[in-house]
Amino acid sequence: MAAFIIGLFVGVFIGMTVMSMCVISKQSDNKRIIDTHADSTEDSIPMGKD
Repeated sequence: MAAFIIGLFVGVFIGMTVMSMCVISKQSDNKRIIDTHADSTEDSIPMGKD
């Protein structure tokens, strides 16, 4: 019974770690898309004014 409880806690800890890594990865991907869009917008503004 004690081994089951310890295994449960270890499994939950590993699961939380993996999920947090997935969230961090997703946030960095979204930030990269926004930065890329901002860069392309900044590049297009001076070209439109010329």
